[in-house]
Amino acid sequence: FKHQQISRTIGTDSKGNTVTVNNRYPADLLSGTATTTGNAVIDTMLNRNMQAALIESSMSVSGTEGLSGTFTKNGELTNYKLLPNKAVKVDKKQSLRVGTLINNFAPVTINAGVLKTDTRYNQVISMDAYDANSNLLQYTARNASSVAILWDYNKQQPIAEVNNAAVSDVAYTS
Repeated sequence: FKHQQISRTIGTDSKGNTVTVNNRYPADLLSGTATTTGNAVIDTMLNRNMQAALIESSMSVSGTEGLSGTFTKNGELTNYKLLPNKAVKVDKKQSLRVGTLINNFAPVTINAGVLKTDTRYNQVISMDAYDANSNLLQYTARNASSVAILWDYNKQQPIAEVNNAAVSDVAYTS
């Protein structure tokens, strides 16, 4: 599996530091010449040619304030899940926000079929529930209450967003 996505961009910031953004996609999680990862979700994405689904993006800086080496400044991770209807949808998004630059960032890998991520990632939002049509029914942002989404017009259009409620707590008739 090969993809045509931008995996790395390198630039220079206003202070003269080299800034590198590394992006990882499903095919980047393959080991060597392997064609599967052992992870059901990532393997499904590969088999469906979901090459543009970004798994992780991290930004590193080198030449920073006289320090030698490369330091990670931030990162974003998107976890996906396989729904009962076999659709692949976003499970949660996580963010690596560190107060200082770090030199021991661990990019996402797969070990024995399990996604391994840097332990400093914090959840930003979770997509808690989807319906049989793969419509998002409920999400929860970090440090916030759940938000339920109601769908109608043959489950093609969202008709309401209910704050501070789980989808199981909301009812309506059309």
